[in-house]
Amino acid sequence: MEEKNMTAVSEDSEDEISLIDLLAVLWHRKWMIIGIIAATMIVVVGISVISLMQPPETSILPNKYKSQATVSIISEPTLMNSLSAMMASDDFFDAVVEKFSGASGFKTPDSAEADIRAGLETSFDKSSVIMKTDDSRIARALSVSFEGLDPVVTGDIVSFCIEYTEQWLFDSEKEYNDSRTAVLEENCRAIYDEIFSLEEEIQKLNQSAAYGSEGRKAALDASMLALEVEAKKEIYKQLREETELLKLTMENEKSEFEILTAPKPGVKTGPSRGKICIIAVFASAFLAVFLAFFLNALDNMKKDPAVLEKFKKQISE
Repeated sequence: MEEKNMTAVSEDSEDEISLIDLLAVLWHRKWMIIGIIAATMIVVVGISVISLMQPPETSILPNKYKSQATVSIISEPTLMNSLSAMMASDDFFDAVVEKFSGASGFKTPDSAEADIRAGLETSFDKSSVIMKTDDSRIARALSVSFEGLDPVVTGDIVSFCIEYTEQWLFDSEKEYNDSRTAVLEENCRAIYDEIFSLEEEIQKLNQSAAYGSEGRKAALDASMLALEVEAKKEIYKQLREETELLKLTMENEKSEFEILTAPKPGVKTGPSRGKICIIAVFASAFLAVFLAFFLNALDNMKKDPAVLEKFKKQISE
């Protein structure tokens, strides 16, 4: 019984991990660990330096720059919805690509379209969607940003997007207002023509009442048409007032486009070469320590058959 207890205690003591033994393994493999870490630092720093010396289009680790602008837009809900749809459409991206397809700052001339679509972002601030003005218009904040390889080109692309959006908004507003006014004016012309036709008919009926054989019936028809003319005139008057009111409203409630944050040349957003170097050093140190313990375990297996047998036994279990 005592022998069994002694054997169990002996096995437990063998399984205990000694901090001194671990430090001894690391000290024994110190030059390998230092070499791996140093080699990693040299490679990472070399790549970082080379990437800075290369042109951005061909660099293996190019700098990226981002330009951003914010504008405040106040307009009719209908126009605002159309604007949101426009900025997500292919026509908008095609206009940007057509303008900057020959500019520098893209990996290749053929990749300009893909780079622009990947780097260009437009979004409306959701917190301002419900913000209403004193009239029927609503106010929203629009953010436009672009991330690319050339700081000047990124700023130019954002500027172009802002200018394009502003021009589109006011052109669409003019077209929208003209169409609304045209409908009312067309209705006014139609009512006017009807009034003119009815008055001509009344004149004919009055002449028939004075000289014709069915004068009484003609006079009655003329009086009925006169009532209809009065009703048409009232409708015409209301339409004219509505047209003038619409024009006045459109004049007072024009869309407003205000730049809150002006576009500027892009600022560097990445990559952080210092952070990459730190991560690479820590990763190489972890790998080096793991490799040191792994090699030490292999040496122990070669030197002591009992350790190898114990390893095989644990694997089989």
